[in-house]
Amino acid sequence: MLEQQLSALGFSIDEVKTYVQVLELGSVTVGALSKRTGNPRPTLYYQLERLQERGLISQTPKRGVKTFFAEPPQKINLLFQQHIANLQEQQKSFETLLPDLEQKIAGRFLTPRFKFYEGIEGLQQVLLDVLLYPNTENLCFWPIKEMVDVLSPEFFHKHNKERIRINSNIRVMWPETSIIDSSEHPALGGGKEFKREIRLAPKGIEFTMGYWIYGNKIAFLSSIKECFGFTIESEEMVQMQRAQFEALWQLAT
Repeated sequence: MLEQQLSALGFSIDEVKTYVQVLELGSVTVGALSKRTGNPRPTLYYQLERLQERGLISQTPKRGVKTFFAEPPQKINLLFQQHIANLQEQQKSFETLLPDLEQKIAGRFLTPRFKFYEGIEGLQQVLLDVLLYPNTENLCFWPIKEMVDVLSPEFFHKHNKERIRINSNIRVMWPETSIIDSSEHPALGGGKEFKREIRLAPKGIEFTMGYWIYGNKIAFLSSIKECFGFTIESEEMVQMQRAQFEALWQLAT
């Protein structure tokens, strides 16, 4: 777990392992650390230097020999705070450039009307595109259980939090055969606070592939069984799909 978290800060897996070793030992020389880990001294010196530059390792001479010790784990939290602050600053700087970039590509930047995606990460990218359209109403024909299984509860928790933040409302139809317990998945509940209205599709209508209408696009996502998705950008197709959705919505409960 620590390896995954520190990799987000730019540390390699080997550097994290070295930090953990020093943390467990309290203080150690490179020679002792080499015997314990089996890693050559030059490699350990490089890793310790990298960790020292980022403030997770310190050194002190002890009987004329360099001895390394780990800084408290709270330093990691400080690194995260600094990293977040830096990202926020970079985001603000980018936002000042965005209008100029949009103006430069206006009329010349052509996106494909059809995009195909495979695998879980590909499916997640499909839904992340939804978050580029704030202050909109989305329509979903959505087998929620299958979608949670393929995309993960954690992904939906983050996605819904951001969707609510950008004021993107959603009307969603679930088939009776694909229902989840909102107490187990609180981020997927209905009501004003979730900006989501949920209805059950008419009896006899069963499906394991869903679609999500947003802006002038439709995203189609399969279950984990086939694990693929695609988006179509077409005003005419959105109009047709919306008409079908609204007809079923009137019959839904």
